Amino acid sequence: MPKVTRANPRSPRAKAKEPAKSDAAQIRPPGAWAIYLDLSQRPLQVLIFLLPLLILYELGTLLFLDADGMREIVRARLMLTQLLDAFGAVGFHLPPILLTVVLLCWHAAYKPKPEYPKSSFRGDVMVGMGLESFLWAVALVVIGAILANGLGTKLLPFAQTGPVGAGSPPVELGLMARLTLSIGAGLYEELVFRWMLIAFVHFVLADLLRTGEHWAYGVAIALSAVTFAFYHNVRMGPGAELHLPLLITYVMGGAYFAIIFVLRGFGIVVASHALYDVIALAILAR
Repeated sequence: MPKVTRANPRSPRAKAKEPAKSDAAQIRPPGAWAIYLDLSQRPLQVLIFLLPLLILYELGTLLFLDADGMREIVRARLMLTQLLDAFGAVGFHLPPILLTVVLLCWHAAYKPKPEYPKSSFRGDVMVGMGLESFLWAVALVVIGAILANGLGTKLLPFAQTGPVGAGSPPVELGLMARLTLSIGAGLYEELVFRWMLIAFVHFVLADLLRTGEHWAYGVAIALSAVTFAFYHNVRMGPGAELHLPLLITYVMGGAYFAIIFVLRGFGIVVASHALYDVIALAILAR
């Protein structure tokens, strides 16, 4: 009777005969939290999440910020308008159109990782982004209150020296005007000081100078925080002297938003900033 030999399953020859698992089977499916973190930063999800804010601000400038024939707008929005004017692109509503086009182009070029959903929009993620943004805003209110108490400054510096172009201080405006300004500050200050500035500094340091990711983001966050502080009015008194506690407060706020942008993306930081300003300008500053 012929002798039957069985291969040792642990031998290299036996392993070579085993069918190799495909790369797709080896990919571990992400959990619900990982999917949320991924989807909440995709360009189409961000655009749909921010679209109501874009529309509300444009309508608000026409209905509530028109004083003496001159629209009273967030300075960051005015800076973008002037920049576009310098290149021959004239039009008051060009900044939101440009932002929408950029996000749509980014969406067209975006390729999700194979283990994540292909669809770039989900309603439950939208709800989660709103809730997360609210929590970030409330946390900043608490941090700001603690910091202001320690520095001996007022809780709401935005109410005294808001990020407005020509016109009245925000606290002297009506409720709907302050709500409009809050939305505009969230949109366009984050666009200028976080998305554009941090992306530019990161590109120069990480991609051109090869300094490394952590170093590039650290410098970008610090520069964004300082420029954001001086963008606001941090000089007070008859001699317009630099108010150090107020400067520290704004630097802290700028760094806070910059960290949110780096960790959670553009949509979350815009909504967090807008909600914080709503709390500061429209609710507490009464």
